Amino acid sequence: MKIRTSAVLFVFGYALQLCAVEPQILMNWAFNDDGSKPWTQHANHCKNVRLEKGVLKGVTSGADPFLVSPAFSITAGAGQVVEFRAKNPVGGHGELFWIPVGAKGPQQKWSASFDWIGDGEWHDYRVRPFWQGEKRIGTLRIDFVNGRSDVAFEVASVRIVDESSAAHAGEPVWSGTALAAWSAVEGSHARIEKGGIAYRSPEKGEGVLESPALSFDSDAAFVLSVEMAVESGAAGTVAWACSGVSGLHKKAFRVKADGRFHTYNVDLGSEKSWTGKIVLLRLSPVSEKGGRALIR
Repeated sequence: MKIRTSAVLFVFGYALQLCAVEPQILMNWAFNDDGSKPWTQHANHCKNVRLEKGVLKGVTSGADPFLVSPAFSITAGAGQVVEFRAKNPVGGHGELFWIPVGAKGPQQKWSASFDWIGDGEWHDYRVRPFWQGEKRIGTLRIDFVNGRSDVAFEVASVRIVDESSAAHAGEPVWSGTALAAWSAVEGSHARIEKGGIAYRSPEKGEGVLESPALSFDSDAAFVLSVEMAVESGAAGTVAWACSGVSGLHKKAFRVKADGRFHTYNVDLGSEKSWTGKIVLLRLSPVSEKGGRALIR
């Protein structure tokens, strides 16, 4: 794979080894020290919020229950993830809000949704905010299911981790062992097979192949070219994050699900959100749950 001044060229080669980058822990609240006590002081529509044996506990008591973190300050990046371990007996829509340093309060654009698992058991939650356009992040807010009172909750830990590898700038070449930096994430599966990547999307969620951290000018590279054979589904999706704008931006492209190799060229230069420095790329080869594709 090469990034050139005229195009972004994806050529998935033979030597790919899918691997995980060891995350860097930026913030960590384990609820067993004084630094975690502010979590108990600014909760909204919650009662009896307390630290007990290394766990943050409480009960929802109104229409809009949420927890607010202590103030902090970290440089925002596209590769950062908010992780928390929690127990909630009520399932439904939840949200993670963040407030940039210097902002007066939360806004809907500074949020990402997730689903609470309502079985009353411990679960690990991961929310990818893509907040890289906000410069510095200063506060987190975890929202429970709206309109549900008298729901006892427990939170064992909250942390912010950075999963980015070193950024590829200039004109990096992705071939051979360099492709080891790409990862199958969000529940997807991938392995080397028949001289390419055999990819399978998850039965739940939206699996993707994710690039390492990037840093190249959007106006110098604007075409995605990928060669792949798709077995099912009608569309693929490319997504990207850019330095000056928060969020993950997406564009779908039609594919031929005939099991044969085709080259797909996707024009990204016409997208308003393809701007500034491109810092991350994602590829979803198939649109169907459990769909398969071979990429080379």
